[in-house]
Amino acid sequence: MTVNRVGTSFDEEVEFAVQLSRPVNLQLPSTRQFNVSILPAREDEIVLPQLQLPSVIAVPEPSEERGEVEYEFWFPLSQPAPVDGSVIVRTFDGSAIRDVNFEQIESERIGFAAGDDHIRVPLTILYEGRLLTPKELQIQFASAEEIILPANRSVTISIDPDAIGLPEVQIENEYELVRPPLGEETTITVVLPFTTAAIMPGRIDLVVNQGGALIPRDFNNVPLTVEFDRGDREAVFEFTLNGVDTDAERTFSIVLSSATNALLPQSASERTIVFTIVSED
Repeated sequence: MTVNRVGTSFDEEVEFAVQLSRPVNLQLPSTRQFNVSILPAREDEIVLPQLQLPSVIAVPEPSEERGEVEYEFWFPLSQPAPVDGSVIVRTFDGSAIRDVNFEQIESERIGFAAGDDHIRVPLTILYEGRLLTPKELQIQFASAEEIILPANRSVTISIDPDAIGLPEVQIENEYELVRPPLGEETTITVVLPFTTAAIMPGRIDLVVNQGGALIPRDFNNVPLTVEFDRGDREAVFEFTLNGVDTDAERTFSIVLSSATNALLPQSASERTIVFTIVSED
């Protein structure tokens, strides 16, 4: 193959010719030359990220007690998205069957925002009845806007009885907090241990129920969401406890209302943390 470059500056369009010759065990066509043009990059041209997909993700079948488990799969982009965009996601049966082993995603357009470095795809896996061998389905991506799809646009989800599942969140349901001196504040740290390491990033949503203790008089700055990363063995959140002019016990509670990529206790009482604020003796 012979390459001849035509042009003098990389600030301008560059064209070169490619000529084929000396074939080995094949026959060349009568036209053996073609031209290639290289266009200069514009300073204002947006470079789109590429969606990066694994070939297989393995998850276990849910327990009979839970019946179903919703996962949120995070598929990385090669770089943060420069602008808002979206992609159509759909599922296809394999040995795993829709409405038996999983809830179908039917041509759902999933969006992402400028600055995001992942696309998040929710998928619910259903309990069928103690699988003995893996069952598979496909997640397929199509019609992307503002990202580039790879040549292989599908991911296999393997429902595998030997796969590692989502961690269970362990909750201590009662805390006694000592009120700081009047006019001062202290930071309270709450640790939520996991039974196993997190297999993917996720979050836990919190809801505050005020009782005798009120925001912002007695406490403040409870986050709405606690995030954790893959490999974490706990989720941690903090809030502020205020010193006020009273010796009375006051209580409030924080409910772990929902979780993504972690399993919460099923009853509301087991997901509730009661805090009692007391004064020093």
